[in-house]
Amino acid sequence: MSNKLYEHICNKYPNVQYKGEDLSLENLYTQELKKRWQNTIKYPTVTDIVIELRLSERTVYRLAKQNNLGSRWQYRKNNQI
Repeated sequence: MSNKLYEHICNKYPNVQYKGEDLSLENLYTQELKKRWQNTIKYPTVTDIVIELRLSERTVYRLAKQNNLGSRWQYRKNNQI
């Protein structure tokens, strides 16, 4: 968080303590996508992930590529054994 924003928050809300949480939506979606990307039993297709996260299919694939999640086939093989 930028210093200027932090000062503004401290001045406006003096009783709120910032504990360093990451409040970025991009990071939140990435974490949730990682959980669902590996669970090929509950989410057999990318469409199931899209419906669950309420994101576009293009966004899901973009996030998967940016975070090097790899092919879902490798997880499917591991879950079937």
